[in-house]
Amino acid sequence: MLGYKSNNHVVYSNKYHVVWCPKYR
Repeated sequence: MLGYKSNNHVVYSNKYHVVWCPKYR
């Protein structure tokens, strides 16, 4: 469960990064 939660957090962070990168540019 912990590993799955950690992986889910990475995917969530990646999504936010993809959304914020173009905004900052």
